[in-house]
Amino acid sequence: PEIIVAIIDTESDFRHHKVSSTGDLSLAQINPKVWNAEFKRLGYGHLDTIQLKKSERYALIKMGQILSNLKVRYAQKDSKWFARYHSKTHSLKHIYSKKVETRIRKIASL
Repeated sequence: PEIIVAIIDTESDFRHHKVSSTGDLSLAQINPKVWNAEFKRLGYGHLDTIQLKKSERYALIKMGQILSNLKVRYAQKDSKWFARYHSKTHSLKHIYSKKVETRIRKIASL
């Protein structure tokens, strides 16, 4: 749960209607162009962009599917597996993981 909350804080600052300059949608900041191919491969079907914009529940379910998939695929070899939510690029992943970890510590201190 801490990772999910920290990612939402990092990605959208809990603003449900946020749309980034790269097309990421909702409080989970999911990019349909990036994730639709993976969802199709996994048999999840296409992301519903209208629901991503309208429904926090839908966005959180899809975020959970993405994070679950990343954890299964990478957690054994990569302790920062959650940073792949943002980027597969090593340098960007490193920067992102630091941001998320800072928020996790912030949450733990509350």
